[in-house]
Amino acid sequence: MIALVRNTTWLIFLLLGPLLLMAQKDFHFENYTTRNGLSHNEIRTILRDKQGFLWLGTGNGLNRFDGREFKVYLPNAKVKNALQGASITGLGEDPQGRIWVTNNKGIDIYNPLTDDFSKLDLVSEAALDHSFRVGCFITFDHTGRAIITSGHHNILIVEPDGKQRIIITPEIPKEERPLEFRNQKGNKVYITIPKSKGEVWLSSDHGLFSLRLKDDHFTHYPLKGCTWNFGPGAMYYEKAKERVWMTAFGSGFFYLDVRTGKWGQLRKEIYIQDYISAGQSMAAFGTDYLFLNTPGLYNLKTGSFFFAKHIPDDPYSFPTGTALCAYTDREGILWIGTTVGLVKLDPRLQGFKHVFLEAHPVFDYDNSVFDIFFEPKDKKIYASSFYCGGVYAYDPISKSSEDITSKLPSPLKGTCKILRDSKGKTWITANGTLYEADFVNRRFTPARSAPPPKGARLDPVVPDMEEDADGNIWLAKWGVGPLLYDRKANMLSYLEGDRYADEPNRAYMLCADRARKHIWMCTAGNGIWVYDIKTRKATSIVELKDKDGSVVSVQDASGIECDFEDKIWVSTRLGLVAIDANKKALVLTELNGLANSQIEGLGKDLKGRLWLATASGISMVDPRTLEVRNFDERHGLKLDATLDAFSVLPTGEVCSGTKRGFIIFHPDSVLQYGSALKPIITNFRLEGRTWNEAGQVGNWRENIVLKPSQNTFSIEYAAPNFTLSEDTRFSYYLEGLDKTWSEPQQNKEVTFTSVPPGTYKFCLKARNKDGIWSKQITTLDIVIKPPFWQTAWFIVLINLIIGGLIYGAYRLRTWQIRKEERMKAEFNKRLAEVEMAALRSQMNPHFLFNCLNSINRFIQRNEPDTASAYLTKFSRLIRLVLDNSRSNLVTLRDELEALRLYLELEAMRFVNRFTYHINISPDLDITCLEIPPMIIQPYVENAIWHGLMHKEPKSGEECHLEVRVFPEGKTLVVEVEDNGVGRNMARALKSKSATAQKSHGMAVTAERIQMINQIYQTEASIIIEDLYTPEGKAAGTKVRLTLPLE
Repeated sequence: MIALVRNTTWLIFLLLGPLLLMAQKDFHFENYTTRNGLSHNEIRTILRDKQGFLWLGTGNGLNRFDGREFKVYLPNAKVKNALQGASITGLGEDPQGRIWVTNNKGIDIYNPLTDDFSKLDLVSEAALDHSFRVGCFITFDHTGRAIITSGHHNILIVEPDGKQRIIITPEIPKEERPLEFRNQKGNKVYITIPKSKGEVWLSSDHGLFSLRLKDDHFTHYPLKGCTWNFGPGAMYYEKAKERVWMTAFGSGFFYLDVRTGKWGQLRKEIYIQDYISAGQSMAAFGTDYLFLNTPGLYNLKTGSFFFAKHIPDDPYSFPTGTALCAYTDREGILWIGTTVGLVKLDPRLQGFKHVFLEAHPVFDYDNSVFDIFFEPKDKKIYASSFYCGGVYAYDPISKSSEDITSKLPSPLKGTCKILRDSKGKTWITANGTLYEADFVNRRFTPARSAPPPKGARLDPVVPDMEEDADGNIWLAKWGVGPLLYDRKANMLSYLEGDRYADEPNRAYMLCADRARKHIWMCTAGNGIWVYDIKTRKATSIVELKDKDGSVVSVQDASGIECDFEDKIWVSTRLGLVAIDANKKALVLTELNGLANSQIEGLGKDLKGRLWLATASGISMVDPRTLEVRNFDERHGLKLDATLDAFSVLPTGEVCSGTKRGFIIFHPDSVLQYGSALKPIITNFRLEGRTWNEAGQVGNWRENIVLKPSQNTFSIEYAAPNFTLSEDTRFSYYLEGLDKTWSEPQQNKEVTFTSVPPGTYKFCLKARNKDGIWSKQITTLDIVIKPPFWQTAWFIVLINLIIGGLIYGAYRLRTWQIRKEERMKAEFNKRLAEVEMAALRSQMNPHFLFNCLNSINRFIQRNEPDTASAYLTKFSRLIRLVLDNSRSNLVTLRDELEALRLYLELEAMRFVNRFTYHINISPDLDITCLEIPPMIIQPYVENAIWHGLMHKEPKSGEECHLEVRVFPEGKTLVVEVEDNGVGRNMARALKSKSATAQKSHGMAVTAERIQMINQIYQTEASIIIEDLYTPEGKAAGTKVRLTLPLE
């Protein structure tokens, strides 16, 4: 029986094939198979998560789809926390964003944060009895409670805390059950969908139920007025109208009005009535359609049904497989899982409708339908056919067409332009002339026409016409040029005799400026002609210049329009040209975003937007902003030839003729802007390995801290988008490394190599097909630790060490310098001492020599007693001098004692020629004070020899030497004063011996004073002062020796 029904179904389809194929183009389907990356073509369940990813459960693997790529999850014993089973039967998302997956091995829960799965352990025996090998449904209520059905007699409930329980589905009286289940034990539940907060709908063998979860209360909705052979198959809840829609295998299509409790069974409305597929999914498409597993779309408003059938050689038709499931995502996209792949029906890509005129003859050369016109009187659309001739009426309601000119006495050939003038009259060009047309009554009246100029071609083609400000109608006639229909004279005439037999003899399209006082005509090879409607004189334009002075050719034009700012736009085979009031040109080509620079036609919609027919589809240009939007077969534009001109209907819809029909679309519908995308970072890889494979701990989405050696990494990202997702572009910026955003690119992965240590922020944004960038920037913080030698503590430590070393080196150097200075000072001191000793040793022989000479003189004079006394004093002095010469310092007492002995010897030697006196201050302790030995004697000797010995004393005057020793502050002062001849006289009277002695003794003493200052760091000084009488005569010399007391 079933086989017979199936054969009957195919027979009906074959008989009605042409009509079905005609209607097929009403919807634009997109198909995905294993060729696009699916793991398996049998799609059993569909879900779109909160992040925007589409999840597909297939016969072999779980797939995640972002619009461009499929990521496949399969069981893998080598991977920890992998998926258990490959046969996926159900999908659901909990409030935490986790994906619950039923499969042939049980239930897995996918965690998007860690990108892995965990197994849900079933704890009750009843739950263990569940088989998840066939269609399962997972629904979550507002609390996060999971309700799972799998064609079993009970329902598995998993509470948010993980607790599990089983609810047994109730049985109902036999007479209320579907026919096939009246004798069956148990009530299997198949589908669960949300009803309201805390309540779900259930379809079962026994019919429709609702389940209130807070108290596990079931409500049965008994079937009234309808007959079911089987229980509900697919189910959909139309919440706005509170209607539940269901299909039942072998029984048709049903609905329940929840508010009234009334049932409805739609058998006659659907062509293939009874044997609707038993697939378990039904989904809405927009507000008007429901997708059924037939497969097809049921119009909730009109009750009509669209059969989704495959059209050979049309990749955008429904595939040949059976529909298994359907799902509508939050953007209104309808997803259909079939046995041969995934099908998408995007509401944003359904703007282009294709009308097939079955009454039009078969034509396969070029687009025969030329112009499309809407007649408000009968609400029909009329299309002119250029190559096949005639006018065809199309009824949008019945979708049927007819040739309204086939029964005319004289056929219309070369029918082109249709115009509704300002007076409400309709005109059409055909047979090379102008007709007043009454489409409703099928009447066509030719306008009176003057004879053509001599030599003019009688070509039947009049591609365009335009009304001027005076109500006259201008025509562009191929091979002739412009014609003018004078409304008052009711005459169609040629302009200026036979002038236009040569130029412009390929007249094509016309437009009027805003005031309609000038008519612009473009030609196919003769440039542009501008006509003044008053003078009817023409100006020719073949070339213009743009703002840069470059030459722009408009010789070969295909269309012309005037925008709201009186700027003329011309479509050419080289691009779109705009001409301003100063005859300056602006050129738009593929470089400016056009689909193709070769433009075959041009039209302007009611809002002033320009529509271009190019070799690569349709382009829209906004004259005010120069925004460009392109449309091709991906948008639902199915073309078998390049379009030509455009027609604009009073409703605002734009049409363009095809070979055997026309396309029709509303600009506002196809120009809808998509919402901004939300880019997502999907993976982070270290040198090609995943986070876990690289041995990293924790969740990389929360904290990425890398070792110094882990400075090469990749970031994978996506922006889930299912409307022309191939046009999605990404731009990224690694803050801390990059200076600017990257150029927009299609790549969904970026790799950074040899990134130096530091703190970075990866920033990502995405652009959709309409050029709209994401509102928010997605970021990911990345920290690359520096090697230990670049860490702060190590740098501080190294700085401390270096500082310590520098300080140590400084201290060492300072110590060395001080040591060297001490050694140098010690050396200098020792050297000074040696030198001083040497000086003393020099001084001692000198004094000894003088004393021995004195003793010798006493002996020669035969003065033995004197000589003996002198010798005794001399020996005592020598002993004292020898004792003092061994020390650097001697007591002041010993020094003065030696000085006294010396003076006594000198006084004896010079036979008392001078007197002397040593005056010691009582404030001095001469036994404790120490001074350098023999420091006073040289000055005393000098005073005797050079001051007193040269003096000739006067009567009553004697030569006297005074030595005074006294303290002065912290210094010891020794003054040696004589009343001799003074230094000036001594120099004049110096003798050789005296000079030698003086020079030698004084030099030695001066050097000793310098050494004493150097060794003891003192300020000993010698001051020699010449003494004078009041009359200014020399009165002697005073030597002042200052030594420190300490």
